[in-house]
Amino acid sequence: MGGRGASSPGTAWLPPDVLEALPYNVTSFDDELGGATFPFLEQTKRAWRILTRPVDEKADPYPAHTFGLDSPTPSASSGPALRWVNGSQISDLYVDGMTTEQFLEETGLQLDLHKGGFVLSKRLSRLMRPHFVSGFFAPGDVAISYMKQSSEEAKVWDGAGLISRKMLRKMALSDDLPPAKREWLERELRHARRVEFTVMTDRGQDKGHAIVADSLRDENGRPVDFLLPQNTKKEVRLDNGRTFVGISFVHGHNDMRLDIQSLINLYPFFQEEQLLDWLRDEGNLFAQSVEDGTVGDAMARIDKHTTLDEVQSWPLREYLASGGQPMWFRSHVKGLMNQHLKRLNHATLEKMRLPIPGGRHYVMPEAVGKRAGRKDVNVPRGHIQIDPQSGTAWVNDEDWLVLPDSPKGKGIAGILGGADHDDALWLHPFTDHDGEKKVSAWRSPNQAGEYVVLKPTDVSHDLPWSMANGEAVSYPQADSCQLPP
Repeated sequence: MGGRGASSPGTAWLPPDVLEALPYNVTSFDDELGGATFPFLEQTKRAWRILTRPVDEKADPYPAHTFGLDSPTPSASSGPALRWVNGSQISDLYVDGMTTEQFLEETGLQLDLHKGGFVLSKRLSRLMRPHFVSGFFAPGDVAISYMKQSSEEAKVWDGAGLISRKMLRKMALSDDLPPAKREWLERELRHARRVEFTVMTDRGQDKGHAIVADSLRDENGRPVDFLLPQNTKKEVRLDNGRTFVGISFVHGHNDMRLDIQSLINLYPFFQEEQLLDWLRDEGNLFAQSVEDGTVGDAMARIDKHTTLDEVQSWPLREYLASGGQPMWFRSHVKGLMNQHLKRLNHATLEKMRLPIPGGRHYVMPEAVGKRAGRKDVNVPRGHIQIDPQSGTAWVNDEDWLVLPDSPKGKGIAGILGGADHDDALWLHPFTDHDGEKKVSAWRSPNQAGEYVVLKPTDVSHDLPWSMANGEAVSYPQADSCQLPP
């Protein structure tokens, strides 16, 4: 989708050498998006382009990329329709023949700078991105209920919400989706248990992660599509008599790779000898699976949370996922081993990501799960419940705000550097020096001291580590006394 030097045909055509030297990336209305759409940009029914460059890089765009709106002689009709900052990048939106005022009028967006340009940019960047699942609805077709909560409850629910399965079934998919992608998304709509959502109304923007409830009702027993905390963002509103809903599917992973920053900040918890053993285990497991053909079985049973794009990005993987056996062709064996070595070189040497037992799941206080009707979610204080089915690491509500043994009176959210419910945690299960099972959890990126150690509940997933001999090891030995203060 776009890319540095990427351009659209016709008026945006530039010679290859000029394209290669462009100091900005171009995302265009006629790029091949694989069925994804930019919902608010499509409302204009005009050609558009988004030019993205580093914040510290100043560049004058080519008129071919701006529809002539960046003329040498500035006027009321020149310049981008919108500009926003996302991290270290600045994006400029150009819509053919439209000023900022015309774009806002056409889309129904109303902007408010009362919290400054940075906060407004965060709200805009959430809207000006591609969506596979989104829609505009009449307000009466999306029932939203805002909960009455105490200040403590509001802190627990900040950035979280509930969405009904019925709402997911209302979402229409693009006609331009490839058949395999459509089938994948339809399956997600039927079975997803956790989603990222964006809702735009005349109140403002509601966003966060929502747990999917098969039956969702408000405090008065009325069926609703969303149950949300009263934390609507007022910086951008949709004032055209419609409600926008955008959905993305999120999943956790039952494997992990330790990055160099976490290794340093948690030193000396992870011992060099143990890290080398785990790296050797992974190599032996992969080589053994290629030799005995079980890699084909493993690929054919691809984890249901692996995306279709990830499967199709490597043809050999798609071949194996379809049931092909690697030992049938010598080139397949060579391809598998080369791919594995390439992955190790890239992940281990360049970015220093070492395979270790663990996983990556999104955090959420248990109150949200219980309100969704999850009777199996029960997390005592000081515990964690790893739930791969919803990609969630459930934690105790009180612990989220204040951990009993915190010297500074902070909870999990504060200790982990201000974690939100859209944050994924790295989770490493281990058996401590006292023989007790525990789970260390941290975010990435992180700072020194930004970790917590919790006990797994009885139903928490073990995140086992597979060995080449067929054994699975759970909770390897470690010593929490080796964690930094």
